[in-house]
Amino acid sequence: ILYVGRISERKRISLLYDAYNKFLDSKGEMKVKFNVVGSPLTPLDLKYDTDIRTRVWEDNRQDCFNMVGHVPYSKISDFYTTAFLHVNVSETGSMDKTVMEALACGCPVLTSNPAFFDLLKDYPEFIIKDERPEAIADQISEL
Repeated sequence: ILYVGRISERKRISLLYDAYNKFLDSKGEMKVKFNVVGSPLTPLDLKYDTDIRTRVWEDNRQDCFNMVGHVPYSKISDFYTTAFLHVNVSETGSMDKTVMEALACGCPVLTSNPAFFDLLKDYPEFIIKDERPEAIADQISEL
């Protein structure tokens, strides 16, 4: 499972982490890796990144919830083409280019971003309607 983008509170990586933990809890010992590709931009983003990394380490999930960090743009497609699913729960309300990149690479997308609802209207299973972590985990499981 993959997230690509800036590490920022508006991108809600902590929600992805919570959903991922619910997903793992529902699957028992099954190990599914979640790669978070991106880096913080502002001092607030850096604090958010540090907070998430701290949670991951405290929960001993660093082997399965991988905070990859910055990846050169020329290498991003390697992540999209090997991922089962790109998850985007951004609150920006604008078309996040990473969703378009994922789709262009043939990587399915699960998103809560209303900017993509019309584009994905024929594929409702890829639209997050319930943003509770356990509901997102269930949707990931169904996919």
